[in-house]
Amino acid sequence: MLKKLCVLGIASFGLAVGVGFGACGEPTIPVPILVYHRFGPVASNEMTITTPVFESQLKRLRSGGYTVIPLRHLVAYLRCQGPRPPAKAVVITA
Repeated sequence: MLKKLCVLGIASFGLAVGVGFGACGEPTIPVPILVYHRFGPVASNEMTITTPVFESQLKRLRSGGYTVIPLRHLVAYLRCQGPRPPAKAVVITA
């Protein structure tokens, strides 16, 4: 589903913090990070995603059971300074 979201928005770019071991020694969970560059009512260039497209992507995330979390929460978790993210967490940056 996340691959489809990245394809839908040409200005979006998907990254993921993969499975491995965090600083605390416990296994980490994969958390996709969606990176957006510009939002606008019209796509003025290839780095702009329109508001309706972004809204549709958010709806797909919600219907897929994903929970958007702040990047700082993911970083805190990876540094053993915060709780583990939900099973279907996703970070959105702009």
